[in-house]
Amino acid sequence: MLVLLALQLLLLMVVGVLLLVLALLIVMLVVMLLLMVVLVLLLLLLLKAAVDGERIGVRAKATSELRESGRRFIDDAAMEDDGEEGRRGRGGGGR
Repeated sequence: MLVLLALQLLLLMVVGVLLLVLALLIVMLVVMLLLMVVLVLLLLLLLKAAVDGERIGVRAKATSELRESGRRFIDDAAMEDDGEEGRRGRGGGGR
């Protein structure tokens, strides 16, 4: 009878330990899932920042090219004006 009681107590301890391990596994699974969700959100945030940075870079490049184009246009116009002044003479009235 005493042996049966000891076996019952041992079985109860083993079942308790198994339930504890199962609970820990479930908690670890939930924590891992939460970490994966956080990592995916961080990845999406990083991707959004990269896309926004690319847009800003493209905009800056376009602005820079437009500025350079404007400078070339002004330089060309100034060179044309110098050419006309050279033909007419700097006195302003020469025909």
